[in-house]
Amino acid sequence: MQRLLLFIISSYSIAILAQKPEDSQAIKAMCGCYEIQFNFAETFQYPKDSVDYHPSKVKLETALEWARLIEDEPKKISIQHILIVGQTMIVKHWRQDWLFETQSFTIIMVSTIGNLRFCYRVR
Repeated sequence: MQRLLLFIISSYSIAILAQKPEDSQAIKAMCGCYEIQFNFAETFQYPKDSVDYHPSKVKLETALEWARLIEDEPKKISIQHILIVGQTMIVKHWRQDWLFETQSFTIIMVSTIGNLRFCYRVR
């Protein structure tokens, strides 16, 4: 019985370790250049908004998004997303940080209600 249990635990550990290269390869496969489309639309209006407030018109915009590998360590992969709009505008858009089997993480959520700004930090 002990041998069977040891075999099951060993097999499970090997299977978990075998997944890491596949995970890493799948994350890195997201790098590249993509044609994207933004749909700028206001979806709600606060009831206390000004009487003379008028929502903006819906606007569709296309752009290129270049996802570039900027960090490739054994337990961390980072991809920086660069937004290319038109011929002259380049924006450092957002970044993905992938931590392999991390035990700690931080989520920061920011919301604004009226003139108040709330920042929640979850660890």
